[in-house]
Amino acid sequence: MIGDSNVLLIIGGYAGLVSAVIAAYLSAAIVINSSLRRAALPIFPAMPTR
Repeated sequence: MIGDSNVLLIIGGYAGLVSAVIAAYLSAAIVINSSLRRAALPIFPAMPTR
């Protein structure tokens, strides 16, 4: 660690929580959209298509 600071540990914890929430939403959106055969929950593309 950098000195006695746990800042990097806290930032990493929050980053992990954010990524977990995003992963849960995306997995639920894929299952729900596949079940309903329509876009009930939006999944935004990483890069816009032309």
